[in-house]
Amino acid sequence: MPEDNAEVRSVKSDVTNVRFSLEEFMFMFGKIVNIDIAENFIDVLLKTSITMSPFTAKRLAVLLDKAVNEYEQTYGPVIEEPEPAPEKNKEPSYSPPAIEIKNDSELAENLDRNARHLNDLIQQLGVKTFFESSVKMSDKKILADRYLTGFKRYAPGDSLNQVSELCRRLNMPDDFKISFLGGVENAVRLLFEYEGGEQTLYYRAWLESGGAVSGETGNISGKKNPFLSHIGFKWDVFENDNRTITYCTCFPGLSCDEIIEKLNLIFTEKNQAYIPGFCSKILSLACEKINFEEIRYFEVKEDNNSGICFDLNLYRAKLKADEILHLLGDAASHFSVSYEHFHEIFIRVSACFFSRITGGIDEKGQSFLTFSFRG
Repeated sequence: MPEDNAEVRSVKSDVTNVRFSLEEFMFMFGKIVNIDIAENFIDVLLKTSITMSPFTAKRLAVLLDKAVNEYEQTYGPVIEEPEPAPEKNKEPSYSPPAIEIKNDSELAENLDRNARHLNDLIQQLGVKTFFESSVKMSDKKILADRYLTGFKRYAPGDSLNQVSELCRRLNMPDDFKISFLGGVENAVRLLFEYEGGEQTLYYRAWLESGGAVSGETGNISGKKNPFLSHIGFKWDVFENDNRTITYCTCFPGLSCDEIIEKLNLIFTEKNQAYIPGFCSKILSLACEKINFEEIRYFEVKEDNNSGICFDLNLYRAKLKADEILHLLGDAASHFSVSYEHFHEIFIRVSACFFSRITGGIDEKGQSFLTFSFRG
């Protein structure tokens, strides 16, 4: 092994977690920054993530097991720290079985520790929130560790100081924090998003403008021309200098045909034609329940990405997930997602309302769709 350690980065970790997908393992390291014994709460700042193949991860496991055995032979047995007692009337933290979920609070309870951190901080504000769980499909992949939550700007208790402290505890970049807090006063809602990915994890804080979607039902307050409805500040949970700004433009009053025309401009390749066709089927079902003017179409662009994504807000149609299960299954088949994995994820939200569909083309040129649900 080379002796030159100039590029070696040393990190002390109090907390370690592991995630995996079919193709890789991700090891996450962090440190404890605050312990509140009275509230049984530990505040963890995630610092570093390391991704490796399953083969490398298995070799690491063998080496680690060997090293621990040698340590114990030299210094004696390592005594494991006891698990903290769960809060009264609160479920312990574990991956839940595939049970039917019917409301926002049940959706939120299905978060892992990293995802739960953001939601717990927002709940501490004492404001009325909504919760929207999402599932992303792309080529041979399905990701369910993502959600959107938020609250109305003028809800009691959401003082600027509280929001500022929330941003600090989420490790938001300083320049983002200044811009975000500067726009809070003119926002109707503050939204916070968690995205679990294959390489790392992301937070995104959204400012929703006064002319954008108001409340939780998708009403647009009078505007007919396209307008900037949301600005999002997205950053890497582990390395917050990896970040981008997102701009969301609303196109109110489009007919279903006009929406499909816009989608055809995004998905121009022959092998991408599935997505406009899929959305046309979803729109047909939605228009059986609501007028097309109640459907909201958005286009989303990040400042370091030339591609455009779309977002269809269908919440007012009150489509149950099980009403479109056949279409979701068709999407899973299109993206070559295994039926077992698909079923395991979607059985949990079968009783929820389908709220949004988002899609686009990622940095690798692969198309994707994301489906969102509310209780």
